[in-house]
Amino acid sequence: MAAPIETVPKFELSEQDVKLLDKELEEYHSIFSPLYQRREQRERALLYQQGLLSDCPRESVEPMLLHLMGDDPNAIRGLQHFISEGSWEDEPILGQVRQEVDITLGEDDGGMGDYEVRSWVGWHHHMTQCILVFLFLVRVKLKYGDKAPALTIPQVQLILSVVLSKREHDVAWVLEVTRYRQRRNHAAYISHRKRRTEQLNEQGFALI
Repeated sequence: MAAPIETVPKFELSEQDVKLLDKELEEYHSIFSPLYQRREQRERALLYQQGLLSDCPRESVEPMLLHLMGDDPNAIRGLQHFISEGSWEDEPILGQVRQEVDITLGEDDGGMGDYEVRSWVGWHHHMTQCILVFLFLVRVKLKYGDKAPALTIPQVQLILSVVLSKREHDVAWVLEVTRYRQRRNHAAYISHRKRRTEQLNEQGFALI
């Protein structure tokens, strides 16, 4: 009996399919948008998810925003507050995630029914957004399963990292980022020097 001939998996994704993925993310985000209390929370949630899906090597707020937008201290502070202290609840969003898992995978909440929100608000906010992003990656993989049956989650993320809008990384961008980091470094130096001076004064050293 002749051995079966192994063929390369079909891959028929078109440029048009890929270009529509940013709209796909916006439509996906609209499912959860009503669960945020304010407009800026909805905008920041989408921005954070875009950052998690980007090819930024460090997925924390500051490098993500510099990668996506360049020097925008207000946006950085706003997104940091959204994650670390934002007054939005994880549980209603995770409840909607359970419903979407049921719809997407045809499974009863995908094992997420035992999830309990405890302390560490920022950590839970971050993990909630990570869960949303992962479910979106799964949805994209399943949607294009007929055209690309061997498509993997990392490959979906690679495609999205190119499609999602971000600042062009040109000379102007690198100068902006360098100026931002210079300001941050200087502010940290001033803060450290002030704190150290206060400590020395308390120990009896009369420093000006």
